[in-house]
Amino acid sequence: MKKKPFQIEIANNGREALEILERVDPLRRFSLVLMDVQMPVLDGLEATRAIRREEKWADLPIVAMTAHAMNGDRERCLQAGMNGYISKPVQPAHLLATVENFLKVRTASGERDAAPRNTPLDEALSAKLLSNEAELVSDMLQLFLQLAPERIHKLQNAVASADVSSLSQEARKIATAAQNLSVSGLSGCATDLESAATRGDFESARASLMRLQVEILALQQQATTGVAH
Repeated sequence: MKKKPFQIEIANNGREALEILERVDPLRRFSLVLMDVQMPVLDGLEATRAIRREEKWADLPIVAMTAHAMNGDRERCLQAGMNGYISKPVQPAHLLATVENFLKVRTASGERDAAPRNTPLDEALSAKLLSNEAELVSDMLQLFLQLAPERIHKLQNAVASADVSSLSQEARKIATAAQNLSVSGLSGCATDLESAATRGDFESARASLMRLQVEILALQQQATTGVAH
């Protein structure tokens, strides 16, 4: 990491990580958080949930570092609001590739130097939630968000194993669900992911998957704050 142009600040526990985020200069915002799942005082899952409760950090990528990625930690990490995970013992090359991919996505989308998004639900989805089909659409949205961690898990496995068929199928399912909900940004990311899978371009697939995770996280945040019940 020392050979890379990254500025790093270390927190000894989850509580300290939250305090660092709170006092950071807005002009020097963090671009990514590497979150150890097992920490004293406040563990990584609780720290992540606390971060996700703040709209100003809705788009901040959080990558888990866990020794139990094959024993259910992946699901718990995604459900807590993390965007990805790295298994321990951490391999330096994998760590750097993960960090650089997330930063590349943020730079490409113009978010690295911009304020975090705080936008309402897509107009089309908002209109549906206010129509005479509001209850049905709200149920569809909640079901989609409940299934999202499992779908992301399957996509991550498909990318890791270069499984073109599974990757295309899972991406198509998300694209279809997003289209039914009229969530254009999410639908576009899923379509890009399916296209990358069809081409066998797994570098683009990884980038599209990261954007997809950010879009789902934003939808979760917006659904919590933007829908009247």
